[in-house]
Amino acid sequence: MAKLDYHKKQIWYTRPFNQTDEIKEAFVGKGAKVSHIPLIELVVSNDPKVNTDMANLNEKSWVLIASPTAAQFFFQKLKKIKSKPVFKIACVGLKTASLVEKLGHKVSFVPKEENMYTMCRELPFNKGEEIYYFGVSLKGNEENFKTLVKRGADLKSSKLYHNKSLHLVKENTVKLNKNRPDYIVLTSYSCVDALVNVQKQLKWSVFNCPIICIGPLTSRYAQNRGFEQIYTAESPSPQGFINAQ
Repeated sequence: MAKLDYHKKQIWYTRPFNQTDEIKEAFVGKGAKVSHIPLIELVVSNDPKVNTDMANLNEKSWVLIASPTAAQFFFQKLKKIKSKPVFKIACVGLKTASLVEKLGHKVSFVPKEENMYTMCRELPFNKGEEIYYFGVSLKGNEENFKTLVKRGADLKSSKLYHNKSLHLVKENTVKLNKNRPDYIVLTSYSCVDALVNVQKQLKWSVFNCPIICIGPLTSRYAQNRGFEQIYTAESPSPQGFINAQ
C-alpha cells in the first residue's frame, strides 16, 4: 500500500499538550498544516495502590516504563515515597530510556523493537520475580501482560495516571467545523473514545474522516467503535506515523 501524502493536508493532532511534539513536528516537516487540539489531558491518580507498590520495590523488582510521560509521573511520585530506590528498570524504547537516565537512574533493559509486545516477550527476568507496571491503563496491554504471567512473572500493576476526556472550546469547534481535517491522529484508546464524545460538537462525521492510529491495537479498537478509514503507524515513533499504511 502506498504511503500517505501529507503535503498541504490538514491534520488534527489530538495528543495532550504535556506530551512530546516530535510526531507533530514530523507531519509539519512533510508539509502538513497541523492543528494541535488535544482531546484528553493527563491527570495523576490518587490510587493508594500506587504508593503501596512503590514502597514494596526492591533490588529484585522490575519496573516497566512504557513512555516518557509514565517515566516523569513515576519518578515524581517515587521521590515522595522512597529516598534511595533500588530496582531494575525496563523501558519500552530508547527515548524513554534516555529520559530515565537523565533523571539519574540506570536502565537495565530496552527491547529490540519499541513496543510492549516485544518488551513482555524479551524481558530477562527470573521466574517468580515481581514485575511492576505503573501506567495509564491496562487497556490494550492485557495480552502482553498475560505473556509475562505465563512466563512466570509475579505481575503487579497500578494506575499511576489517567486520561480525562476534554470538550472542544468554542474557538476550536469553529475552527474544525470550518476546515474539516484530512486526517486525525489518535495515540490511545482514550483519544478514540474522546473523539467519539465530541462528535455532537462537529458538523461533519468523525467516523468518515480518515484517522491515523498509534498501533494495530488502537486501530482495532477504533474499528470496533465505528471508524471506517483507518491507517496504522508502523511504530510509535515519528517516522512510524509518517509511514502509516
